[in-house]
Amino acid sequence: HVRLLGSTVDIQALTRFMSDLENSPFLADVSLDNSKQTLENGMPVTNFQLTMLYTRPDSSLVRRVPLKLSVK
Repeated sequence: HVRLLGSTVDIQALTRFMSDLENSPFLADVSLDNSKQTLENGMPVTNFQLTMLYTRPDSSLVRRVPLKLSVK
């Protein structure tokens, strides 16, 4: 299991983030454990906790590319 704590000022960004995590071949069963709106510096912020499972993906789903770095 992986637990992720975070905060956002845009609740729609949280739902997109969760969807992106779920689409990863490395993660599954992404769930929102809790969320709470607070004020930080006078602005509303949503603090949240996500839990997900790490999975080893099928190797055909992972594309490996060489990393090329040139140093001058």
